[in-house]
Amino acid sequence: TSLDIIYSISLRSKHAYSKHILHFGDSNLNSTIVIHPLLQCFYSEIVKTIIVLLLFYKQNTLSFKLTWAAIKNEIIFNPKETIKLIVPGVLYSIQNNIIFIALSNLDAATFQITYQLKILTTSLISIWILGTHINKTKWVALITLMAGVILVQISQHKINEEKATESTEDSHEKSWLIGLGCVLFACISSPFAGVYYEKLVKTGAQCSIVIRNLQLAIFSLTFGFVGVLIEEGTNFFRPGHQFKNFDAIVWAIILIQGTGGLTVAAVVKYTDNIQKDLVIEEKFLIGGVLDVVYSWNYHLIPTFYSLNKGFLQLRNIDFEESLSYSLDAWESILQPLRITVP
Repeated sequence: TSLDIIYSISLRSKHAYSKHILHFGDSNLNSTIVIHPLLQCFYSEIVKTIIVLLLFYKQNTLSFKLTWAAIKNEIIFNPKETIKLIVPGVLYSIQNNIIFIALSNLDAATFQITYQLKILTTSLISIWILGTHINKTKWVALITLMAGVILVQISQHKINEEKATESTEDSHEKSWLIGLGCVLFACISSPFAGVYYEKLVKTGAQCSIVIRNLQLAIFSLTFGFVGVLIEEGTNFFRPGHQFKNFDAIVWAIILIQGTGGLTVAAVVKYTDNIQKDLVIEEKFLIGGVLDVVYSWNYHLIPTFYSLNKGFLQLRNIDFEESLSYSLDAWESILQPLRITVP
């Protein structure tokens, strides 16, 4: 959907920039910033929770008393519904961190193309959990998409062999395989969590996305904080350590990731995970262009392979289908507000 496209382009672009200044817990590297992704993801969850609480406060006529009563009735005294969010809570916490690891080992364009596999896994999981029907045309598109991803990865492997020496090649291949493994894991965990969440907000006893996000925040914050403590230990509680080395770029990533989670929740509520993922090609082309522009801006030479990846992305885009899905999504989201989409 258009909302998810805007969020995803922003997030991927910020990730592509930040991976040049973020190193994952290795203080021996000469970097401007040394921040572990666990900490960054934890703060993103805090931002999202604060926004959800403010929305819930507004829904309850700006009354603290009514808000607290609703939290007790819907969350604290309703453990049967709240505990259902533990599954996506765990998966989202893991996924947020492995995406950072993947982006530190892959260039943005390769990450984006490989991440298209999520469209196929989302469809399969939707059929399994929701009983979704997918027509033959979409199956052909999904299979073609898989073939394109495989070809891109084969090309990357050949490029690495040609450009690297034997010793440096082993190191690069290890890094590349780690990144690829993280992306593949995200292609399974993210759709499962998304479809599971979609089932809860559409067929569960409590269908409010605000309440569901508050329930989700309980587990996301808990597992996120545990991960931070495991990584940072008692250093986390030292004065000033919580925000050490944070700059405007890091805060931008945190804000984008925090607010984007709510955007995705709204998209899933009013459309579905398959429809959301099928328009993902729109952001891939823009992401590929941004990756090349970023390389030029930082005096990096975009290779023929990186330009060829952009061409492959362009060929895989069905603009008519993407536009149709985008308009359908906007129509579904804006219909409750009685706003007509032209």
